[in-house]
Amino acid sequence: MFQIGNWDDTYHMSLGYVYLIVESDHNGEEKHKIGVTKKNPEERVKKLRTGNSNELFVIRKYQSSNYRKIETWLHRKYSNQR
Repeated sequence: MFQIGNWDDTYHMSLGYVYLIVESDHNGEEKHKIGVTKKNPEERVKKLRTGNSNELFVIRKYQSSNYRKIETWLHRKYSNQR
């Protein structure tokens, strides 16, 4: 908690995750997904597995208060590889 003059506020950084998931099909072909979530990325993988017979794994995850900006930057950086 911080105080400036008579103004009190509790400062909460909004943290989230940027993740990289790889999806591998039965032919060995891989697709990568860059995304964000406020929860643990493993929970996101569980949701993506529903109705999906392919293998899904979290390769990397980064927790940050700038998770949306990082995701945007990564999508731009790898846009030519889609």
